[in-house]
Amino acid sequence: MTGPSGGPRWRRLARRAPRTGPAVVAWIAMSTMWITPVFSQETDIEGQWAGVVRILGQELPFTVEFTREGGELSATMDIEVQGAFDLPLLEVSATGGRVHFELQGGPGLAVWDGAVDGDTAEGEFTQGGARGSFSMSRGAPVETAADADVEAAEPVPYREEEVSFENGDVHLEGTLTLPDGDGPFPAAVLITGSGPQNRDEELLGFRVFRVIADHLTRRGIAVLRYDDRGVGGSTGSVSQSTTSDFADDALAAIARLAEHPAIATDRIGLVGHSEGGIVAPLAAERSEAVAFVVLLAGTSIPGAEVIYDQLEAIARASGASEERIAEGLELQRRLFEALERGESLEPFREEIERRAHADLEMASEEDLARIADRGQFIRNQVAAQLAQIQTPWYRFFL
Repeated sequence: MTGPSGGPRWRRLARRAPRTGPAVVAWIAMSTMWITPVFSQETDIEGQWAGVVRILGQELPFTVEFTREGGELSATMDIEVQGAFDLPLLEVSATGGRVHFELQGGPGLAVWDGAVDGDTAEGEFTQGGARGSFSMSRGAPVETAADADVEAAEPVPYREEEVSFENGDVHLEGTLTLPDGDGPFPAAVLITGSGPQNRDEELLGFRVFRVIADHLTRRGIAVLRYDDRGVGGSTGSVSQSTTSDFADDALAAIARLAEHPAIATDRIGLVGHSEGGIVAPLAAERSEAVAFVVLLAGTSIPGAEVIYDQLEAIARASGASEERIAEGLELQRRLFEALERGESLEPFREEIERRAHADLEMASEEDLARIADRGQFIRNQVAAQLAQIQTPWYRFFL
């Protein structure tokens, strides 16, 4: 990935622990189950592979490191443009000339399934109901269309600076774009949505915040966008932090801008997208230094209600019956009530697994035949979901 000026930026980023996925949805009772095909003959896959996912008209580069120990195949993934490294992959297999692996993500389980031909592989990619394709090669990075566009881009008519600032023991790094001239300029701090977001808030190759920063800076407004906690050059952890902590990060960004000689200290504001639309008002409430707030696709109802609405919409779109939807929402409410009372969720595990088994039985015979161990498959899914909703971030969001 390259910065707005076309120069390399991500090469310098240190590897950091992976963060939780980018969405607030954790469908416990009616989750979509993705199936792993099973073949007999092992396929040579060990080592590093670099590839790209193509979906919804966008491209997302990735690298995978396959390791086989004692006959057991495992793998980790780096998604450098999102600042995510060493992500553990699930259901990894490479047999019969095919490769399959999965990644638990916010928009839903991401699944790669394709054919291997020597040092190349290609196949189908699915996530959250969307279908695309992927290709990868052993050891060779794949250039995306987005990379080519950046290299061919004309010089921008503004300045760019790398900046860093602190919020307590959390170190944050970002990019400040400044209009031509001496200033002082009004300034906007961009605040990302939930999940592992880099300073460009990149989604499937589309750099949302880079586009916004470019647009505003060309019109005389300085813009600071920064890597979320635990992403890129920033330290900390999103799952162990809360939306309230992110509000303090935004205020630290404003304080950093106020030190810059080209910034008008009385005209610094916040632009928050999605969860950032919750963060920005929290920050503005805490400090008179916030001169304005712009909210993009924020929410106006309590977090639990947001999740109920999302779960109901997903279940209905998946073809679940009204009775099944009502049962799932009732279970979700009981889970959230237990969280609010500070109770353990372990008493729910058996009920959730039982419902998951029933949901799995509704899958096609062809899909069911591809699961080597249904019990372990479901236990892994349920454990991951229960762990997610007990994180400090999720509790605060509710």
